[in-house]
Amino acid sequence: YRLFARNDLTLGIAYEYLVVADFDIRTNAQNIERDLPPDELYNLDVLLPDVQTSLSRSVFSLFAQDTWSVRQNIDLTLGLRGDFFSDFGSVLTPKVGITYRPDPRVNVKAMFGNAFRVPAFYETFIERASQGSAARDDLVVENLDMLEIGVGYKPFEWLLGEVNVFTTAMRRLAKAPDPGNALESDDTITVSTSEGELVYESIGGIDVQGVELELRGEREQDLEFGIIPRVINSSFRINYSYQEGRDAETHEILPLIARHKGNIDLGLRFSSISAKTGKSNLLGLFRSLSDEFSLHTHIFLSGKRERSAQDVRDD
Repeated sequence: YRLFARNDLTLGIAYEYLVVADFDIRTNAQNIERDLPPDELYNLDVLLPDVQTSLSRSVFSLFAQDTWSVRQNIDLTLGLRGDFFSDFGSVLTPKVGITYRPDPRVNVKAMFGNAFRVPAFYETFIERASQGSAARDDLVVENLDMLEIGVGYKPFEWLLGEVNVFTTAMRRLAKAPDPGNALESDDTITVSTSEGELVYESIGGIDVQGVELELRGEREQDLEFGIIPRVINSSFRINYSYQEGRDAETHEILPLIARHKGNIDLGLRFSSISAKTGKSNLLGLFRSLSDEFSLHTHIFLSGKRERSAQDVRDD
């Protein structure tokens, strides 16, 4: 809905129903605490004979976003989303972003957002198997705040370079307290669900800071020779990020978080339809088979991830 000139409001509603059954996984994540060989994979039903692998979850969501061109070169975006989970209660997440373009080739952006993570079904399986039917109450929605500031430069129409600096604070990493000690700790979290109020004790948080460099480009060549294909499109994306994760309380560097990460994307697309004219050669063989053929390759590169001190496996 256009509230006024250069201001658009978007409202949305969503409903999801997720169900999982006949779940099967082989893992070594439980081996060390069970004194099993660390490099052997075991079926989940072997590690946890009593595990129940049939679960369901309903999610009802409402969201609103307002985009406002404050000036010709300044854009402001405000967002608010509410998610209501049948098994974890409700979560409200705001977001705000601003973009400034001092030059048509340069953009500066700043974004702040709040996000969350609900336990995956696998985590719920583990809790249920170890603590019984009430185990889903022993899991809690984790929360994080993210701030990102970036600069983008577009020297050519087909090429864009970006530098982003980010910091993320993950909080409400929590677990159910041991029986008998639930109300003895001052550092507790109360969560309201459809089944009543649940109390958790905090097990700390994680702070992650980093920088990301990215270069991406796309070229499209319109072949005006009356041949098939009529359009050849090529694209690429190369990015590198350095991040460092530390315990929010002790400030020690955390294991299992790679400091160096990178991505390489290469894409090639052939099309029978001209991007400029919108016309295609209906008599061509290429058109009779498909409007478009594309080939995409993605390579993910990661630095080593150090194990925890008690984990005997190699990095």
